[in-house]
Amino acid sequence: MSGEIVMVSGATLGGIVAVPILVGAAYLLAQAWVEQRRQKAEQQRQTEVARITVWQTHCQIHHQKLACDREQIQTLQNHLAILRQVSGITPLPAATTQEIQSRGFIETTEALPTARLAELGAWLEQLPEALIHAPGFPKEGLYRQYQRLTAQAATGQPPDAEILDGLREGMERTLSEFLTHLERHQVIQRERLANTGILLNRLVTLEHLTTEASLQIATRALQSHLLAALERGVVSAGDFDFFERQTQALERHNEEQLARAAARHAMMASVSRHLADMGYRSLTQADDQTEWAVPGGERLRLSIGEDFQLAFRLVHERPLGLMGALGQDERNRVRHQEARWCHDARTLLRRLVRDGMDLRVAFEAEVPEARLPLVVVERPEDWQEEEAERPDEAIQRKAWRPDET
Repeated sequence: MSGEIVMVSGATLGGIVAVPILVGAAYLLAQAWVEQRRQKAEQQRQTEVARITVWQTHCQIHHQKLACDREQIQTLQNHLAILRQVSGITPLPAATTQEIQSRGFIETTEALPTARLAELGAWLEQLPEALIHAPGFPKEGLYRQYQRLTAQAATGQPPDAEILDGLREGMERTLSEFLTHLERHQVIQRERLANTGILLNRLVTLEHLTTEASLQIATRALQSHLLAALERGVVSAGDFDFFERQTQALERHNEEQLARAAARHAMMASVSRHLADMGYRSLTQADDQTEWAVPGGERLRLSIGEDFQLAFRLVHERPLGLMGALGQDERNRVRHQEARWCHDARTLLRRLVRDGMDLRVAFEAEVPEARLPLVVVERPEDWQEEEAERPDEAIQRKAWRPDET
């Protein structure tokens, strides 16, 4: 006979009890529990992220910057198209001497370089001020050679066609490089904003998904650091890499703990179902400890440890006011119920194994009378006797009803 029984999983790794490998019904129980937690965490994430004002403000500011960048890119593309038509790729229309004269130019080919230089100058003047003063805009690179050639032309020495072609091509190249830079910068910023949002969502989800208090604290601390960086307005590539590495580490740790918690839940749920089927009545329920009324009397306490040990112990019920050593009738009842539990434990173990759990009995013992756990039980007849002795206090035992005020 065994009033105390411990069932253990056979899975060990390097001396450490590993997460039991569950199959069949036990596996489905564990998976359903994890999925339920993920769905609940996702619902909480959706509500919480929408309320994080720092993130919402950060998004608004960056969307405005991205819109401004898109406008600058469009402006650059338009001016590049105009530049390509200035005295180079698109040839000037052929002009007769009379047409050149009607436009006020001298009748010599020396006037053409001056006209082309003027066209480039007119193009430069059309660049918007907002673009010219944009961060990184190559203003000096565009204007330096033009100003030098303009000064040269003012002395009566207009530049030749090759130099002007080189000037236009240099302007086009400089502007194209800046356009490429702007486009690349916008892609990076857009991706970083999206990735930062994903990172924040992962952290908020993790906070609600984890079953471990220390992991919750670490997750909240990382969230605070991320939000502080967002409030400063800039999350650098180095910052983002740091947050990504830390988040991945927390997620890995959580997956391990979640698997362990899911296994414990599946084991407790399966045990509870089978005990109920065998006529045991649940008295208290918690994640890692439950108490059951044994059919015919006495109680059974069940706990599950971090090492997945299922520990069962029979508890003797004693009426209120009964003191001293156990009488013979009590001893007989305890041993009878202990024998019943010993038989039921074997049945329970077979059912758990059939559910897909790798379990075995690692320890069992008859609990000596001196160490027998006791629980005092108040019966209705005890209350009636006490109330009969002290009628003025009987009102204290009366059940409260909603209509009473």
